[in-house]
Amino acid sequence: MSLRSSWLILGVPLAAAVGCFGCSGAIEGDTSTSASGGSGGASLSGGPGAMTPGGAPGTPGTPGTPGTPRTPGTPGTPGIDIGTLCKVTSPGPSPLRRLSRAEYNNTVRDLLGVTESPAMGFVAASSALGFDNIAVAQNAQQLLVEQYDDSAARMAANAIANLPKLMKCNPTTTPGGEDACAKNFFVDFGRRAFRRPLTDPEVARHVAFYSASKAKYGFAGAIEMYLTGILQSPSFLYRPEFGTPDKTNPLIARLSPQELAVRLSCLILNSMPDDVLFAAAAAAKLGTPAQISAQAERLLGDPRARTAIRFGPQHAPGPIRPLDECDLPGGFRTS
Repeated sequence: MSLRSSWLILGVPLAAAVGCFGCSGAIEGDTSTSASGGSGGASLSGGPGAMTPGGAPGTPGTPGTPGTPRTPGTPGTPGIDIGTLCKVTSPGPSPLRRLSRAEYNNTVRDLLGVTESPAMGFVAASSALGFDNIAVAQNAQQLLVEQYDDSAARMAANAIANLPKLMKCNPTTTPGGEDACAKNFFVDFGRRAFRRPLTDPEVARHVAFYSASKAKYGFAGAIEMYLTGILQSPSFLYRPEFGTPDKTNPLIARLSPQELAVRLSCLILNSMPDDVLFAAAAAAKLGTPAQISAQAERLLGDPRARTAIRFGPQHAPGPIRPLDECDLPGGFRTS
């Protein structure tokens, strides 16, 4: 084993080794004289040299050059106090995010039971930094707007084939008939489509639109037109976040329970919140780390999460070996 590798194995820097063995002169005698077997010197060509009686003393060796002093190391970076760091609130901006193609497909599946993937026919999504859901890169081209319109009209026409199933209400048996059924539907469907409760003015506008459409196209036609409009609404296609003002810093807004629920569901399921997450948001049960963690763990157990976790495939394109083939417990497939 070389001297270099020995010092590295022992964990001693080479600079220290150089400092310790920096002398280059001979200690016991001049190497040129001793190597040639001069009288009185120690022999370097074999065993210990023998002193010749009466011989002349060897020439004293030249003192070695002093070794170079070690350069002091650079002081280390002071450690980070995690406790102090966690108390500093410095969030980034919240841009207006549009549903990605995967989020659109999954949302209409969970909202209307659509089995195909309509967004796969949309114009190719813009990407930035290797991802297709970077908000600043999501430009709404004219062609994309037209495709949203076509997709909404097609899905709405298919959805009204079974109105009682869609509306969770039978107009012929519900007190108040079609109009009462429609208003209840707007409140529930609108909450799920917009991923937040509708305001009273919004409900009033939806009812007014339905009433005007029903006078021209009948009950089923009015519901179809309502669905076509909802599926093109900015509140459906985008994920706006307004938050609530922070009590200690007016420049910071905290996510509302509904907005936090949407972040969780889009992160883990690539879709709208499910009924349990909607209920937790409505009951203000997403306010502590433990409550958020419990919901996240529950969503990760949903089979839909297996195909929704997309960071790996987008960040490192190419075939990815399933984790459960790597002897890792609790893994899930990413491809």
